[in-house]
Amino acid sequence: MKRIFVIAALVIAASLLASGQLKNKMTDQKARESLAQWLAGHGVSQGGLIISIAEAPISRAFPSHFFYALSFRRYPVAQALPEPLTYNNLFVAQPDGKVELLSDTNALEAFFRAALAPVKNEDQAKDAVRAWLRLGEEFHQDGLFEFTIPEDTLALAREGGVIKVSGKAKVIPDGGNKGEITASLIFNQNGGLVSASETGDVVAGPRPSNE
Repeated sequence: MKRIFVIAALVIAASLLASGQLKNKMTDQKARESLAQWLAGHGVSQGGLIISIAEAPISRAFPSHFFYALSFRRYPVAQALPEPLTYNNLFVAQPDGKVELLSDTNALEAFFRAALAPVKNEDQAKDAVRAWLRLGEEFHQDGLFEFTIPEDTLALAREGGVIKVSGKAKVIPDGGNKGEITASLIFNQNGGLVSASETGDVVAGPRPSNE
């Protein structure tokens, strides 16, 4: 009886693993440790602020990945940084512990192509564009912007099995900040990302100075 129970448990576990219900062993703590190792290997030991990016659409689109924004002081006096870092950086920790710096929208698109599961329905498509917009905000962020992604900016269309989805991340108008980021994603009949495009018109208000 015990042997039958063990076999049954293994069958159930295998079924759950195949359906994606068992999460990868990577955890936030392990991901942060991997990021710390990456930073140490690039000569970064202190001075930055690490923030987890884990909104629900991102977690649904990439359940086995961990995302972080690493920002450094820019105002009133900018600190010197080692390459390839900038004052605001977007990182992803892969399920195997590998850490990747997503330095621009081209890198973000490459990551989406490699890691995003096939998009087959409206909910998945909207989560994908929400995730893109939230992560893409970091390429415009200087620590003093706040963004929102209104539901009414999301638009989706189907054409012969092809899904086109778009949305906007709007700057919350405060302190002179204004503008928006627009993203559009196209998925083929198999759910794969065909193309991604983004335009940004983000204007910063007055920033602190050392005068």
